[in-house]
Amino acid sequence: MSDYMHEELILEILKTLPVKSVVKCRSVCKKWNTLICHPSFVSVHLQASLSRPPDNTPFLLLTSEKKGCEKYYLHYDNDGFDEFKQLQIPLFGYVSEAPVVGCCNGLICLQLFSRSDCSYIYYFLWNPSIQKYISLPRLRIDKDAEYLCVGFGFDSRTNDYKLLLAGAGSDNCWMKPYLFSLNHKRWKRVTAVYPDYGFGPETLLPFVNGAVHWLGHQNRNDDKARNEILGFDLSAEVFFEMSLPESLIGLYPAQLSCMQCGESSIAVLAISWEGGRELHQL
Repeated sequence: MSDYMHEELILEILKTLPVKSVVKCRSVCKKWNTLICHPSFVSVHLQASLSRPPDNTPFLLLTSEKKGCEKYYLHYDNDGFDEFKQLQIPLFGYVSEAPVVGCCNGLICLQLFSRSDCSYIYYFLWNPSIQKYISLPRLRIDKDAEYLCVGFGFDSRTNDYKLLLAGAGSDNCWMKPYLFSLNHKRWKRVTAVYPDYGFGPETLLPFVNGAVHWLGHQNRNDDKARNEILGFDLSAEVFFEMSLPESLIGLYPAQLSCMQCGESSIAVLAISWEGGRELHQL
């Protein structure tokens, strides 16, 4: 069939199909498989899917634990908060529970530690739409690691999915961060200078405007913390800092949490010891 149709026409037809149909089309011939697997088509198909209903309906990923078993659900982000479906997490050959540490463009990043050696950490990128996943090369972490922050997102400049792993020891000093590139299929050390801030309590870092974000803090001489929003630009591969409102700078770090708010903003939730809550959009 591809001998009688121009490549441009084939691509126009393929980008209108749902994901499951596109995956099946890879088996038509080598040419179609090459076209579908090319990063440029993946990007075009994603943008086309996001522009038409029902694929452009936003979802919320929820988790619950019942009888020691962790389950994941997709819910519509609407007033009714209706459940769309339950996700069947693969076993990955290790355990049935795999904490979600990031979501981007329909891909879910999961984290597992080795049962036999806790110094090794494993990550998987899973596409629940087609029930396929890939395992990333295992990474050995510092045995003194006390905090780990994982940020997953998409580098639009190179059409590449990247995973940032940063952490600190018990003294709150940074360990050298790692960055995984799906295009290159390997981890590398991040050589950029990182901010002189300790880590907040988050493990799931919001990805907004091409960067992952998290809360950091410094200890001041008056035994109070100074809080900041820290970020890592996945394209430029550099760290940056964002100032918080004055009312949040001196709070105890455990009172704050960082999350995505809409398509292009992040929000900081402040919880007082009395139970009150304030949401600040940045």
